[in-house]
Amino acid sequence: MEQYRKLYSYLPYFEKRADENLKTITEGSSLFHASYVEKINEFVSSFYDSGFVDSDYGGTLSTHGITSVEKIRGSIPTASADLLKAIMTQMIREERFSSGAIASYAENGFIEQALRRLGGIYGYTS
Repeated sequence: MEQYRKLYSYLPYFEKRADENLKTITEGSSLFHASYVEKINEFVSSFYDSGFVDSDYGGTLSTHGITSVEKIRGSIPTASADLLKAIMTQMIREERFSSGAIASYAENGFIEQALRRLGGIYGYTS
């Protein structure tokens, strides 16, 4: 699935962002909106453009018994392509309901782990 390679190409960026302060990827935020640096906006656009999106991500996560952030973290290393698609969709879509969600997932290494798993599934290397 070569169309996912561009999405995977963001791995080095997120490797550098994990464990950093949220301010390194946001340009400011309020209670209702986080303004992200251009690289994050490009990543989100690439995510949607790649087609690596699960329109029924809630159902997929539920089917796999994933009901919490902790369960997401534990599932990423062994996730199938379908489950990873649902997890990544959850992380990106959550921003619509929780300002700063993407920043939090990046800071805690979730996006890095998901991109690393994407590479493992499709045989990409950094």
